[in-house]
Amino acid sequence: MLKPIQSIHHISAIVSDPELTVSFYRDFLGLHLVKQTVNYDDPYTYHLYFGDQAANPGSLITFFPWPNGSLGKIGDGQVTITYLAVGKDSLDFWGQRLDQHHISYEKGQTLGQDYLHFTDQNGLAYRLLASKYPSSTPSSQSDIPQDKAIQGIAGVRILSHRPELTHQLFTQYFAWQIVEEDADFVRLRSPKQNDFLEISQNSGKYGRFQVGTVHHLAFSVNNDQDLSDWKAAMTKQGLHTSELKNRDYFHSLYFRERGGLLIELATQGPGFAINEDAEHLGEKLIIPDLHLDKKTDILNHLPKLDV
Repeated sequence: MLKPIQSIHHISAIVSDPELTVSFYRDFLGLHLVKQTVNYDDPYTYHLYFGDQAANPGSLITFFPWPNGSLGKIGDGQVTITYLAVGKDSLDFWGQRLDQHHISYEKGQTLGQDYLHFTDQNGLAYRLLASKYPSSTPSSQSDIPQDKAIQGIAGVRILSHRPELTHQLFTQYFAWQIVEEDADFVRLRSPKQNDFLEISQNSGKYGRFQVGTVHHLAFSVNNDQDLSDWKAAMTKQGLHTSELKNRDYFHSLYFRERGGLLIELATQGPGFAINEDAEHLGEKLIIPDLHLDKKTDILNHLPKLDV
């Protein structure tokens, strides 16, 4: 029996320089670098995880740095904006911080909620959204006051090539509900009422996955049985799915929905402390057991990352 998808697990994007990525997401945004590892499918590429200090699902933004990659193109089947939750009285603080770091931004409002819109050095778009969010553990690596810290992923906006089929997946299978809409998008909210998804009408062209684009969007499930149930259900609907993947920190399943978005379903555990002490997450590079036979070659190939 399929269980409703309760929340976003993580977002994974493609960037260029790994050190600039650490500088922006850890030092400026105040997220905790919770894991330094490599891409399981391309071990000569870093995979960097940022989130709250406890590496809770829902707080995680991960990156594949491609130093020699070209810029991607935003289009159908892609996340176009990631909303990050901050306290309702913290937008003035963030406006000042953006000004101090000479990062341009715009103020706006979406369906009655205030936000600040900006991009990182690769063009990935974010909105700091003043909203209530479940408690998180702000990073001790950051100089940002805890009551002003980013609390997690509040939601995302996507472009769908077939919006009606994307709506169908999220409402009929994920059990998310349409709560608001305007001329530009429809907003759906998760059963827990914490996360939301905004589905925009199609642009007419698919995007190109390179630097400055989100590679996939991951949602949380409980365990491997849930993954198997979803694999069977999506296969029955005619969607091609991956095999179940062991990513050490979670197990996962991938499929591309009919609007073009690459979706990952990821288990809640076993978590990021399985090969590092919970108090020292992200302090050293972890090579997965799968690629230990290539460790010397991997280390020689990876660009320097001084964190």
